[in-house]
Amino acid sequence: MTIHFSNDILIYDLETQTFGLPDGNTDVLKFFGCYSYKTNKYYLLRIKEDIQKIIDSHKFLVGFNTEVYDEPILKRFGVDIQYKIRVDLFDIIKKRAGGIKIKEGILKDLLMSYSLDYITKTLHLVDNETGKLKFDYTLFNKNSWTAEELQLIKDYTIRDIEITKKLYEWCENYFWSFREFLPEEDVKKKRYLTVSIAKLTYKAICKAMKWKEEYLEFGSTSGEEHENILGGYVSYPAGEEYHSCEKYDIYVFDFTSLYPHDIMMANLFGRKKEGDINNRPTWSGGGVWKTYGVYYADEMSEPCKLIKRWYADRFVYKQNKDPKEYTIKIFLNAISGIMEVEYYVNVCDKVARKDCTGLGRQWTKYVRKEMTKEGYVMIYSDTDSFYVLDPFKDKEKLLSVKKRIVDFIKGTMPFRQNTFDIALEHKLKH
Repeated sequence: MTIHFSNDILIYDLETQTFGLPDGNTDVLKFFGCYSYKTNKYYLLRIKEDIQKIIDSHKFLVGFNTEVYDEPILKRFGVDIQYKIRVDLFDIIKKRAGGIKIKEGILKDLLMSYSLDYITKTLHLVDNETGKLKFDYTLFNKNSWTAEELQLIKDYTIRDIEITKKLYEWCENYFWSFREFLPEEDVKKKRYLTVSIAKLTYKAICKAMKWKEEYLEFGSTSGEEHENILGGYVSYPAGEEYHSCEKYDIYVFDFTSLYPHDIMMANLFGRKKEGDINNRPTWSGGGVWKTYGVYYADEMSEPCKLIKRWYADRFVYKQNKDPKEYTIKIFLNAISGIMEVEYYVNVCDKVARKDCTGLGRQWTKYVRKEMTKEGYVMIYSDTDSFYVLDPFKDKEKLLSVKKRIVDFIKGTMPFRQNTFDIALEHKLKH
């Protein structure tokens, strides 16, 4: 996939040892380094007018940790950035690292530091030779420099810009497929990079459903009391340590998209609200599970149909190695979370959210009960995954028990989905 970058983008970095400027002091700013996609050139600037001129000629300002560090200094220096669209790469990585998967694993688990150097090395964008240069930062405390010192400052600053540019282009590439699911105006303003995953998901749902995007203003409430909604079921470990051996095997299982499936199968976006007067058939646990809400059982609601369509699309994208598979996965994982956020007016339903996590907990406990009844040891479970000790060393028997459990759960739901399953993820040595 080739990405064509807008020439309205300016990558920049501010080099100074001063973290704040006294009011009216315009002599402290040291160096403003930048790369322009308009000219495909790097610049090292100091004069306020030069900095303002290059900023004015670009729509987007891209930097790393700029909101905390660079922007306050620029503003105090008198540089106007008010109407520019800012992309802070630190903010993107910090907020989204938990959902970014690379070859070695989840980025959040791999990052011991959120420094530009550590992030770009972890993503294999740079190595020790192409990463940040070693530098004596006391040079920035001076007000005049030798030609050799100026060259060192220039080399250091340009390298920082090069690394920032690589991270920006990586982010564009990684999140590029989000653009297809957003309104055109959001794409133009690069909101596929700058807003939270929750808000991206809401925007994508509203676009797909052809809803007007509505939000509850911050500080407002619906009048409902705040309630902490329980999450997934997590058990205490059954012991300190286990090894697969001659006596037993250890397996880890995982519900396939647990929350999207219980939303679909229980029609959680199709809750019968207070004041609804009709004779439509409903479901409220079917005498097997406990729910707080009552849900229509004759026809799946349109938002649930969207989730079903997205889930089917994701499978096709995955088969074709289309990056939109990742985008759909992120949306599906985020939907249950935004159900309890009043800010997202069109999808917020706290009763349905309670039933979403509640059904997940009940299903996990049912799996534990049935597996234990069959003679297996449940070592541990956490939300949608569980670890099973198999004393029979009979994988086929274990899979047969698992299938019976899956079939039972599906059979109790008003909108059973063939895609619902409990997948055997790994056989563990330890």
